[in-house]
Formats: sequence, structure tokens, C-alpha cells
Amino acid sequence: MPYFFNIPSSQTSNLAFDFDTFLSRPGRELEEQIMVAANNHKRAESLSAFLIARLRQNVLKDERMAIAIRDVIHNKQYRTVGELADAYNLSSRQFDRKFKESAGFSPKTYMRLVRLQDALTQYNADKTLTQIALECGYYDQSHFIHDVKEFTGYHPGFYFSGKAEGTEYRNA
Repeated sequence: MPYFFNIPSSQTSNLAFDFDTFLSRPGRELEEQIMVAANNHKRAESLSAFLIARLRQNVLKDERMAIAIRDVIHNKQYRTVGELADAYNLSSRQFDRKFKESAGFSPKTYMRLVRLQDALTQYNADKTLTQIALECGYYDQSHFIHDVKEFTGYHPGFYFSGKAEGTEYRNA
């Protein structure tokens, strides 16, 4: 949110906005372009062009948080928020507040989501869920089960069966 619209993500977490309410005239124009586009490829082009233009207009106040978010996604070395805060020379409380403004989630929640996403992408017939959980930094299988249930609403066995709503996983 801060990159595209110059407002803290924490102000828009868990809210849904239509283009008109959120972006006024530019939002209405984007919505119209998307509605009259000939196909999904053209819709994606319109949306991409709009977002790129928004990125060019807005200047971030604190680039460190963008780097920290990328760090959480791509660098698995940090296991605690304290370690991550230390890496950016901020107190845990300061880091938590700034991270939440940028990402819309606390760093701890974001780190859990990234870890779960990593586990979900590793799922295949060659590894057990326990192996995946341990490789992704979960302490034990119950810790993994807890996160899967919390973020997906399903027990891992059901989620990975391909029967859960919105999943594309299929058993081999």
C-alpha cells in the first residue's frame, strides 16, 4: 500500500475498497479501462501500467522497511523479530511498528506467512508433511499443523488433499 498509494498498510488491513472510493477519479478511469478491455491480457496491461505510474509518483519515507520485507521473503536466516530488528538497527518495538505500516502485518505474522508459503510450495509426493515442516523451520509437526489451520482454515491433510476450497493440489 505505501508503495502504490502513499498510505500505511496498517490503515487498510482487512478492509475492502472499490476503485472509486479508494482512488477517486483515477480509480474510476482504471475500473472503466478494465471493464472495456477486450481480454484478460489487456486488463492486466491496464492494471500494470496504472500501478507502475503510481510507483513512480510516490516516494517512500523509509526504504529500510521495503528491504526488510524482501529480506524476510528471500533470506531465511532470521528466526525472530528481535534478530531482524537488530539487523536494521531498530528496537523491536520500533521495527514492529514500521514494518506493520509497510506490510500491513506484524513482522512475526509476516514471517509465519512466508514460512507457510515456503512449505506450501515444497509440497509434493516425494516429501512427507513432517519433512517439509522441519525443513521450513517449524519446531515440530503440531506447530506446522497449527499454522496451516490458522491461515487456511483447514487441517493439512485435508488442505493438501486438493478438496479444500481454492487449492490446486492433487494427490499423485
